[in-house]
Amino acid sequence: MEREISQELVESTRKWLGKDGLAFFKELKEKHNDYSPVLNDGGIGQSVPHPVHFREGMQVRNHMRGTDLCKDWGDHDLDDSWVALITKVIEDKMSLKDEYYGYILDKKEVSKPKEILFKIVQDFTDRRGLRQGWESIDNDIQEEILQTWLKIIEDIKAWEKITKYAEENNLSYAEATGEYLTKFPGERSWVEKFYYRQQ
Repeated sequence: MEREISQELVESTRKWLGKDGLAFFKELKEKHNDYSPVLNDGGIGQSVPHPVHFREGMQVRNHMRGTDLCKDWGDHDLDDSWVALITKVIEDKMSLKDEYYGYILDKKEVSKPKEILFKIVQDFTDRRGLRQGWESIDNDIQEEILQTWLKIIEDIKAWEKITKYAEENNLSYAEATGEYLTKFPGERSWVEKFYYRQQ
């Protein structure tokens, strides 16, 4: 029986899979209409079964086991739920722009980094000139910009510096982040680390 899959688990798994993992499961769906088919990897005259459930599926289940989000799940729960999780990861991905409107209009809860990002967006889109400039940018580029800013905010070292900066200057996290991203010239090394992000 499938367990309830939280959005936090979906986001954690999406990050864990990365670009290559997401591409692998998308290709499975496109070619086989299934995220857990049995593939044949053999050469001419040879057929070697490749059950995705026992290979890549096992890696997904091990990831699930390694999170606090599935700590009370048994093996059967993991077996029954991993495909549903991958389905949500691949098919339910909401753009940051859509999440922003859900946060602003519907008061939906989001993670702290996203809350900071969305408050910054709310601030500059309330300013004459900036709003028109932002709205003139293609949706794909807007999403790329939002994803880039979110990575900045999520960077743990930046988070520590922003927190300290907020406390020292009696600013909210959103205000401190906005200043940090636009006029904190003494942090060139951190800016370089972001643009040339090391794995």
